[in-house]
Amino acid sequence: MKKVLALVMVLILTVLCFAGCSGKKEDATDQSVNTKKLVILDEPLTTEPYGFAAKKGNDALIQAVNKELTAMLADGTIKSIFEKYNAPYTAPDAAQAAGQTAATDDSLQKVLDAGKLVIATSPDFPPFENLEDDGSIVGIEIDILNLICEKLGVILEIQQMDFDSILPGLTAGKYDLGVSGFTATEERKQNSLFTDPYCLAAISIVVPEGSAVKTKADLAGKAISCQSGTTAENYCMANGLDYKSFAANNDAQMALTTGKVEAWAIDDLTAAEMVAEYNKGA
Repeated sequence: MKKVLALVMVLILTVLCFAGCSGKKEDATDQSVNTKKLVILDEPLTTEPYGFAAKKGNDALIQAVNKELTAMLADGTIKSIFEKYNAPYTAPDAAQAAGQTAATDDSLQKVLDAGKLVIATSPDFPPFENLEDDGSIVGIEIDILNLICEKLGVILEIQQMDFDSILPGLTAGKYDLGVSGFTATEERKQNSLFTDPYCLAAISIVVPEGSAVKTKADLAGKAISCQSGTTAENYCMANGLDYKSFAANNDAQMALTTGKVEAWAIDDLTAAEMVAEYNKGA
């Protein structure tokens, strides 16, 4: 009798095992993930100049940086740095350079006395700032500032943080410069100083290949991703566009590739680099 019961139990367990195995397994490919290549539209949202930011009142430091930027623009150094990163270069409008009287504050002297220039950056902005596998931060703006530090006789110290934390940190005096492709908007000027621009950039529109969005006029009624605290976010807000902002550009890109949004607004050179990298695996 025990043998019969054991045989029955074996048969029951076998049936249950097959029943369990016949169920539908959850497949990651069932998720709404875009497998198409990404495309950068020919028409940008807008164009804007890039510079560096500092705490309001730190005029002497800004003027010292402006002096070096002017020299580097004149002798082609900045253009050559862009070429090093295979990035097209557009010079800023010379009329955007600010004429200032000699500053008397101690912001530059503090940097010289400390022997270092402390900058804050969000290194998810290639080719301007990018975080390497070894933890180092490299890019166009880092190269520019390393050369400026050589001229000033100090070393460069880099602090990493989210983009939208940089300007509040400057206001609190936590570091000397904010460095992540800053544009001197009127809103930002209320609490921060800015250097003269060193290049002209644009905000690009990125969409999946085959998208119905062909121009910026097609963005009406479409969900757009962007990085929080950027001029891309400001543009979307000012123009009444439906947007979702993210702390990092990687997350804004993922929102597009997973179908949460229909377009992604991002600075042109960074768009070119990130889209090229993504398309390798698409």
